Amino acid sequence: MSLLGNTLFKKSVLTISLIIFSGFLVFFIFNREQSSLLRKLEINEIIINIKIASNQEQKIKGLSERNYLSANQGMLFVYEKPQKISIWMKNMRFAIDIIWIDENFKIIHIENSVQPDSFPTTFSSPEPAKYVLEINAEFTTKNNIKVGDEIKLR
Repeated sequence: MSLLGNTLFKKSVLTISLIIFSGFLVFFIFNREQSSLLRKLEINEIIINIKIASNQEQKIKGLSERNYLSANQGMLFVYEKPQKISIWMKNMRFAIDIIWIDENFKIIHIENSVQPDSFPTTFSSPEPAKYVLEINAEFTTKNNIKVGDEIKLR
């Protein structure tokens, strides 16, 4: 093999190796981000798949502008410390149940079947919460979920 051929071969192998490595790196980073955003929680032995809204942009958008929420799906809003948290139905297209949860993972307040046309009304818990869970309307009634029930993250 000539010197020119050997150099081209090495460059080709290096380029292909870099492409493969980059692909694995992108796959790893994407899956790591997704796993931190998608979780499961349990209430009364019922598993709910949740997306976590932890930054301000995610909290502002919430479930707005979606057309529906699949069964046993929800969004969990996470706050740094317990506080009064108000929720509104801006740009919502379907009704939801809103569950406020304290730092000990106990439900402290529930608003059932909050309708999109309730905007600009806001809904709040009577005491500070660290988490808010939004799920499909009537989910809490159908599954006998009530104030005092515990949440388990999985």
